[in-house]
Amino acid sequence: MPLVLLSGDEHEFTCETRGSRPRALTTWWLDGHKITAGVSEIMREAGNVTFSTLLFAASPRDNGKRLLCKSANPALPKMTVEDERILRVHFAPMVNISLGGTFSQSGIKEGSDVYLECSIWANPWIFEIAWQFEDRPLVANLSAGIVITNQTLLLQNVRRDHRGRYRCHASNVVGHSYSNHLRLLVQFAPICKSSEPRIYGISATETVNVTCDVEADPQDISYRWSLNTTLQTIVLSNWSRGYPHGVFSYSPQSKAGYGILLCWGRNNIGSQREPCVIKIVPAGAPESPHDCLVTNQTLQSLTIECQPGYNGSLPQIFHMEIYNSVVEHMADNLTRLDKPRFHVIDLSPGTSYVLVIYASNIKGRSNSVALVASTLSTAERRTAQDDKLIFNPLIGVLIGVVTLFVIIGIAIVIVVFKSHISRGETRKDEAITESSIECDLPKKDLEDSPENGSNKGPDIIPLSIDPDVFFTGRVADEPLYGSKSEAPTSEYVHEKYTDTVL
Repeated sequence: MPLVLLSGDEHEFTCETRGSRPRALTTWWLDGHKITAGVSEIMREAGNVTFSTLLFAASPRDNGKRLLCKSANPALPKMTVEDERILRVHFAPMVNISLGGTFSQSGIKEGSDVYLECSIWANPWIFEIAWQFEDRPLVANLSAGIVITNQTLLLQNVRRDHRGRYRCHASNVVGHSYSNHLRLLVQFAPICKSSEPRIYGISATETVNVTCDVEADPQDISYRWSLNTTLQTIVLSNWSRGYPHGVFSYSPQSKAGYGILLCWGRNNIGSQREPCVIKIVPAGAPESPHDCLVTNQTLQSLTIECQPGYNGSLPQIFHMEIYNSVVEHMADNLTRLDKPRFHVIDLSPGTSYVLVIYASNIKGRSNSVALVASTLSTAERRTAQDDKLIFNPLIGVLIGVVTLFVIIGIAIVIVVFKSHISRGETRKDEAITESSIECDLPKKDLEDSPENGSNKGPDIIPLSIDPDVFFTGRVADEPLYGSKSEAPTSEYVHEKYTDTVL
């Protein structure tokens, strides 16, 4: 009768022998091999009964083997008795992954069909098997060329993105086990690491080392370079290995030398299909920011927004320097990497500031733009608040006066209308004529009045919060405006910033 054991657990077996004098000698055997470890004996009934005990931990390799207990009288060594059991050892799956077919790890080329085998040893047999790629579940996908059949994984028309670590795992009633990782290597022709073109901004006489940044296996690569301009295509290097790591030195030399550099790589698997693109563009200092506006003014802060100028074909940085025009010193300076928008805080109320804005890149800096702007004063803020409080009552008074005049006008019309009815037709016509003359004369007088053009209303001065904007530069030595409490004039700004930025 088979004996079911669990792998790894220690089990106790007892072999009882009776009726032997002298006492019987008992031994243990496993598939013909004598077991000496873990054996002990106990004698009872004056040696007539012998108990032999075996402590045994079964392993998966012991599954199906015969465990034998053998007893013999020393005086009659050929007269032996024995008992045996067939071991049935249950254990969790033991899983291993390997490359199927005749492939070797270093000989798989792009476009081949690759088989991976998941070898499983389990008792009882498994009820589940699954695959993983880079420790993530991998499922069958015929359109992607992934086919799973029992313990086999097929990768059809293998590509470079199939490279990585694979493993399988299986489950039975005892447990769940994972295989080792198998790293799949796929050899492929060169391909660009990035699909985005690289841009080099250089002057006509400058030399730059451009790189054909490709990925390939094997990495023994030769390169081909060409230049596309608006006029022609020039082959610069034809499958040369003389440039280490795909580096090519290039200088435009003239305006015609700017354009698009194309590079291809080639190894023993094949040639690159799509070239890598490198744009060679004229580079210089950026242009000045423009259309600058002060979008928000408070007692202690200003917000300035500009439109960026041409960046000179290189990444640019935006700067703003804030000068207190009263005490003539720099109050703050700010830098932005994304766009020329600045928010300045902790300023003095009611103070005029000169804001100098410019851009820079590795080739230099632009001309500057200067704005003259002021923070609000506390008096201006209080007046604005008071005006809001007075405004609503004035509207009510005006509405009341207008309503009163409308009522009076309606009453006059009614009275005149009744008087016209009581008079004769002739008298009514004369009255209408006289009334028309009386009404027209004041109107004409009003139109002809010399004072009418000069007394259109109280003095109204339009308020403009738009700051003056100037192209500016180097600071002159002395200020050109009077009292420090005054805002700087346009002449001061023109003279204060003349050539380059502060």
